[in-house]
Amino acid sequence: MGERGFSLVEMLTVLAIMGILLAIAVYNWQVLKMKSDVESQIKQIHADLMELRLQALYSKTPRSVIISGTQYKVYATDDTSGAPRETKNLKYPIVWNSSGALTFDAQGLTNGTERTLCVLPTNDPTVVNAADVDSIVVSQARLNLGKRRGGDCKSANIDQK
Repeated sequence: MGERGFSLVEMLTVLAIMGILLAIAVYNWQVLKMKSDVESQIKQIHADLMELRLQALYSKTPRSVIISGTQYKVYATDDTSGAPRETKNLKYPIVWNSSGALTFDAQGLTNGTERTLCVLPTNDPTVVNAADVDSIVVSQARLNLGKRRGGDCKSANIDQK
């Protein structure tokens, strides 16, 4: 016959191929979106902690932050019993290997020993996410971004950048 056009089998084959490609693209988009969100969240926390450290240094007044779950509270002094100056909510939960407040003294140094902060988008510490940075290692004088290799949120499991 001299008819032009596509048969039903050809159309269904093309639709099946398009469906498979779309499913792969949607999955990859979700992975990239989570990666971007985790990196954005940890970089925002890092910037906020650095700003708080500089405020403590320049004003010669201790500043504190309490980190828990999906939020952190910023205080204008080292007294965390009052109302926070600012509260920030987070999309993904944070694991903080320390209890109590992180305080920057009048010289911009932290109190205590080395601490770590990790973003766990799946709430499972055994799962390593695709983000390039997902952790912060807080030492007395430094705040380093890092990548957790798996396991608990400890500085031994984090490659610092």
